Amino acid sequence: MLVKLVFFLIILIYFFIKGTYQSTITCTQCMYISRSLEPFVCLTLPIPLTNQCTLEDCLAYLNEEEYLIDDSRWFCMLKIE
Repeated sequence: MLVKLVFFLIILIYFFIKGTYQSTITCTQCMYISRSLEPFVCLTLPIPLTNQCTLEDCLAYLNEEEYLIDDSRWFCMLKIE
């Protein structure tokens, strides 16, 4: 009985803390958009370089736009080298 209760609690906790993060990459040359869904149980948040920040600040920092340069650029058929 105790094992079933522990198992139920683990499933219940997992149900409430899991999620899906959508990653979007847009090519600035051809405007192709690639979207992928990434499931997570533990979401690692970046911490902004400030003296104090809130959870909302960390989530906003996670969702800031990034620009890929040089070798980290998304493959584009229009890429001019």
